[in-house]
Amino acid sequence: MNTNDQPVTGVISWWSLAEFVLDELIDSGIDVLWESYKKECESELVGEELDHALEFAEFDSTEVLVGFMYDEKTDQYDIDPDAEFSAIVSNGNGCPTVQVVKSKHTTRVKAYCSPCYPNQADLDSGKGAILAYTLPDDMIDNSRQ
Repeated sequence: MNTNDQPVTGVISWWSLAEFVLDELIDSGIDVLWESYKKECESELVGEELDHALEFAEFDSTEVLVGFMYDEKTDQYDIDPDAEFSAIVSNGNGCPTVQVVKSKHTTRVKAYCSPCYPNQADLDSGKGAILAYTLPDDMIDNSRQ
């Protein structure tokens, strides 16, 4: 059991978020699939072809990064050190979740996630001894947990 002062990634179900928070997270985040598609189009298309490809693209994105920034040197997304929190909004594997990988907010919970997110804390498991990163209180609908 993690009872020390080093928080672990916290995982919360979409269903535990306050109303409209999921939309806000997705709208403010970086859509990884879209950015990859856009980059590919920009390297292959120009002018009207590029505009058309970007305007009419449809995606069912499965991963959005919130509180991250793109590093051109490494071609990677890194945690934004100035962000209130950094999270991965995911709908992969039919398990709609938000993984809070870094945050100015922490909580203690009862259980770890299993098996989808090994060694990550289940923010929906209730109060306990495991220290985990979490979202700000106003983003969580405690009545739904």
